[in-house]
Amino acid sequence: RGQVDSLMQNPGNAARHTRDKRRVLLLSGAALTLCLLLGWLGYRLFFGIYVDHEYRLSTQRLDSFALALEATLSRHEALPGLLALDPSLASALDLPSDPRRIAAANSYLEAAQQGAAVSVAFLIDSNGKTLAASNWRQARSFVGHNYAFRPYFIDAMRNGLGRFYGVGVTTGEPGYFLAAPVRQQDTQLGVIVIKLGLEAMEQALAGAGNTLLLADADGVIFLAADHRLRYRTLTPLPEAVVSRLAATRQYGNQPITALADTSFPDTPGRPLRIALPGETPRERLVHSRPVGNIGWQIIQLGDPGDAHAAALGAGIAVGFASAFTLGLFAHFRQRARRREELRRIYAELESRIA
Repeated sequence: RGQVDSLMQNPGNAARHTRDKRRVLLLSGAALTLCLLLGWLGYRLFFGIYVDHEYRLSTQRLDSFALALEATLSRHEALPGLLALDPSLASALDLPSDPRRIAAANSYLEAAQQGAAVSVAFLIDSNGKTLAASNWRQARSFVGHNYAFRPYFIDAMRNGLGRFYGVGVTTGEPGYFLAAPVRQQDTQLGVIVIKLGLEAMEQALAGAGNTLLLADADGVIFLAADHRLRYRTLTPLPEAVVSRLAATRQYGNQPITALADTSFPDTPGRPLRIALPGETPRERLVHSRPVGNIGWQIIQLGDPGDAHAAALGAGIAVGFASAFTLGLFAHFRQRARRREELRRIYAELESRIA
């Protein structure tokens, strides 16, 4: 017994105990760091999976809205060209000083507007002056106004078809304009324009239960369930674009303001910090899809809060699972080391006794 006590109280045991204690602290620190790292990696992995899942759902939702809008627009695409074939329009453009020809054009456009269920139809000469319109009886008639600066007139005169969305200069009401040239033999006399309202699409956006927006090629939001989002942009516009919008008066005198003060993130799926009207700035997931043939975009703003919460829970679970696994491994390893130490002590004891 005295030899056993002497062996167990050997001064070398104290030094070994100190070294073991330091080793345990280092290993514990390393294990904690590893668990935190695995938890963070789990958070990033599950956040990416959740965002990707939301992106696929958003893509399906945006596709359905885009197809519906494209069907609405394409249904009226050929209408201006068909209306331009009526001889009363060319006759009015050929001799605009004849009241009978202007009256015939007004009657034809009025009947066409009612039959095609469009907001308004009007006739413009080659200088941009409106000679006849379906709303010629109304106080805010287009007759007499000059729209030579409007892109739909310029495009129709140059390219044969004009498309444009903007706020009406005369009425102040937004709409989608389609224009086609009116010809007499090989001579282009003027342009016929129809204006469509997109109220039905706006109602569909409102009933979607999501923050869905429709933006033009410059990124200006012109259709949204929340009217406070109209004539906003997600990111700041270049000065050249601001000048062009002012020149064409596309959105009247409405100030164009940005919802975010930074550009779009380079990494897809990365949130953009946006301040919606009446809210404090916070991150939003931005999903978009092109629609139509003039550069429009339908945009959905998602809330990444659910993704962060789900990913955080998964990351914490991964961290605790890692800690539990390392704890079990350390426990069984320590038991094995104790057995080995006991065997060594008993072997040394037996050797000394012998």
